[in-house]
Amino acid sequence: MEEGAAKIIVKVYSVFSWIAGIAYILMGLALMLLNKGISFGFNGFNVSQTLFIAIGIILVALGAFVILLAINLWKFKNWARITNVVFICIGLLFLLLSLITGINASTVVSIIINGVFLYFLAFNKTVIALFK
Repeated sequence: MEEGAAKIIVKVYSVFSWIAGIAYILMGLALMLLNKGISFGFNGFNVSQTLFIAIGIILVALGAFVILLAINLWKFKNWARITNVVFICIGLLFLLLSLITGINASTVVSIIINGVFLYFLAFNKTVIALFK
């Protein structure tokens, strides 16, 4: 594989990561801001609103971290490549476990896309050389 093609693959993955990070942030903000209509609780403590706000904060933090990874992947920082490989492996594990409940097209497509990016970021020598 040429170095130019390897750079394009890394840049494409970086853009996908940006999009995912923004989506996490938007989902987190939506959970924090739009949870007023759902409530259950006890003794005046609203469990659902607190839970939604906590999950929202976690999603915003995760989104910020994913964007940080995307920025540093774009700059060919090796720590960002390794961290992405770890996250892809974790994601693939959960995708494979979700096949237990049944096979659907979106899960299969996600496994294929993640597998391709895992191959390039973890095993392709040209891509790995960009990060040295």
